[in-house]
Order: sequence, then C-alpha cells, then structure tokens
Amino acid sequence: MAVRFYCPRCWEEIEETVARCPHCGFELEDFQKQTYEKKLLMALRHPVREYRMMAIRVLGDLGIPETVTALAELLERENDYYVIREAVGSLLKVGGPEAMRGIRRLRDHPSELVRKLAHRTLCDIPSVPYTEEEETP
Repeated sequence: MAVRFYCPRCWEEIEETVARCPHCGFELEDFQKQTYEKKLLMALRHPVREYRMMAIRVLGDLGIPETVTALAELLERENDYYVIREAVGSLLKVGGPEAMRGIRRLRDHPSELVRKLAHRTLCDIPSVPYTEEEETP
C-alpha cells in the first residue's frame, strides 16, 4: 500500500518531496514551526476520519480555548455521526456558553441520530436546561 501525503493546510494530496503545496501554496517547512495545538486544530480538516477524531479528542483533553470555536465550525460542516459524537464530548470537556450553543445547534441537524444525541446530551447536563429558545450571543 502506497503512503499518501497531504498538505496540512488544504489537505489535498501532494508528492512527498514538494516544499510548497501546489494547491494552496502553503510552505510545508512552516508546518514544523507550528505549535502542537495549532497542528491539532489544522487536523480537524484532515480527510481521514480517524485522524480528525484523534485531534478532536486530544483538543478536548487539553481544554484549549480555541477548541470551542474550531469544533463549533466543524459541527456546521460535519455529517459523520461518530465525528460529531466525539466533538460533542470534547465540547463538554472544555465547557462554556459557546460550547453549549454549538451542541444546541445540533438539535436542527438533518440526521435524526445527531438530533437525538444533542437532546440526550443537553438533558443529561443538570446545569444546562433543555429549552427551545436559543441563547443570544
């Protein structure tokens, strides 16, 4: 099986030997200069689901503030139930009003399974009443 290489910014497939991504122009050497946390945030767009899920879990464990915004954005575009479930768990670990708003938005997700996950999650948190009204930012 051939090893695939991806640009860490746009996640397009690239040749192993390139110094600059031919798709987005990202200097691959710059990736090495990124912090571990920044690399994890970039991995939220990785094309391999398992890599996205690992990044989500580690970000939740680290409790990095930028995690909430990044995961809220991920929830807006993600359709994979397992990735969404992992993101909800990490949002709960980090906590805060923005995290709860991200979970509440899942009540309108096209997938019934995701809507049920949001409902169960919100009902299981005693300090977060489950109401139909959305908080105002």
